[in-house]
Amino acid sequence: VNGNGLTDLIANPGFDNSTLSNGYNTQPAGHQWTFSPNAGIARDSGTSDDIPTAFNGSQMGYITDQSTMTASFTVPTSQTSDWYAVSFKAHNRRKLGASAADKQNIRVYLDYGTPNQVDLTART
Repeated sequence: VNGNGLTDLIANPGFDNSTLSNGYNTQPAGHQWTFSPNAGIARDSGTSDDIPTAFNGSQMGYITDQSTMTASFTVPTSQTSDWYAVSFKAHNRRKLGASAADKQNIRVYLDYGTPNQVDLTART
């Protein structure tokens, strides 16, 4: 059970399973997440970049422009309820030298195509 009282069904929900280099790591391999171009995992290196501090751990997923990031997970067949929740936190980054944060909308989609298999996609 995570800090929101929910069970994490997505492996690596905090993007910290492997340590990546500082900066924007576009479309990194070896994660449960699949990234389109202009999406990936960012690691804050401090005040010298425009990457905000991660909410949990030291890395975070990012999507820019018309990008997506998708993770698939399996819903247990022995679930105790037919109710599900999606919980996440999001930042609008402030580019270096900018006076205001970028403004992008994020859409979250759940695709329940295969029995007990769900695809979670975040899209800008």
